[in-house]
Amino acid sequence: MSIWHTGILTTASRLVPKEQRAEWLAEWRGELWHVKTDAAIFCLGSFRDAVWLRWNHQHASRYKMLRLESPAHCLFLLGALAALSLFFALRLPVITPSARDGARSARDMFLMLTSMACILLPAITNLPLGEYPRYARRRWVFLASKVGLILPSIYAACIYILYQNRSHHPFVIPPQVLLAAIILAFRWVLNDQRQRCPVCLRLLGHAAHVGQHGRNFIEWNGTELMCLRGHGLLHIPATPADWSGRQRWFDLDPSWSGLFPQKRCT
Repeated sequence: MSIWHTGILTTASRLVPKEQRAEWLAEWRGELWHVKTDAAIFCLGSFRDAVWLRWNHQHASRYKMLRLESPAHCLFLLGALAALSLFFALRLPVITPSARDGARSARDMFLMLTSMACILLPAITNLPLGEYPRYARRRWVFLASKVGLILPSIYAACIYILYQNRSHHPFVIPPQVLLAAIILAFRWVLNDQRQRCPVCLRLLGHAAHVGQHGRNFIEWNGTELMCLRGHGLLHIPATPADWSGRQRWFDLDPSWSGLFPQKRCT
């Protein structure tokens, strides 16, 4: 192990979250001792691993800050946003008993933008949610609840845009901006659904890369997520293949319950 190789690993470790940095650096240094050739290329590969850890750590931190890891908290925040949006939007003068055409215009805009978003959504994200057991029906109820709580906020935004147009507001939000926001909102709903346990509906954690790149033909390669309550594992393939094109859920039997004391529930 040369000073040059140690310097590369030390530099890459600055990208790793602080609480994981010491263990990560010790593991890469230990593996470096077994590398006989192309040690520099091996060390440069540590940057990719460090960036992956940093990205997943920040992604999890954002969810914890908003308390979205719990399904109840997630639905509560979406419901509060929908209630506040409708509360302020329905107070605008475009929606009154004497202005029924305003309500009709807002409804037509809502239906048009929502339909266009559903048509364009497959262009930026995959619609299939993966392979899950048949008993996991509650996840469909949770998915429908999230979509149902987002729709009132979209309708409120349509009312606000209509109000801006009719009041000759100096700064008018184009409908195209709202369309992009709707697409991103639906995309978030699908991505959030893919990262949840089908049993407890909580966000999965402990992301770990399994397998090696370039060996998809002989072994599985991708990311493995674990339910923090011990219900199972989620395998997300890095490169879709004919035999592993979708993410797949694997249940953990009761013999694993010892690793999750006082957390496992049915």
